[in-house]
Amino acid sequence: MNWSGEIEALKSEYISILDFPLVSDCSIDICTKESTTLRLSVSAAGWTIENIERRDGNLSEELERLIGRRYEDAETALKLVSPAFVRDWQDILIQKLVSVQSES
Repeated sequence: MNWSGEIEALKSEYISILDFPLVSDCSIDICTKESTTLRLSVSAAGWTIENIERRDGNLSEELERLIGRRYEDAETALKLVSPAFVRDWQDILIQKLVSVQSES
């Protein structure tokens, strides 16, 4: 099955806060503000962290344990890897809520 629609939706949602150096039909490399690159793959079973690399080469045991784990959505995986993503994601959510509130 081709999962490029899921990949493109993730890219378009977070293009302002993440970099995407490599994209294929069923996987995506995401570079966080902490200079951590993770490869996520998507399938009918969910999003799997295939690999995590840090620019400085220091990968904590906590991050190593995430490799191979599967999540319902990409955001959950990103929140576990990137504190900056958590902050940015919360800011985006607040902006959307304020926008909905002001439309009412």
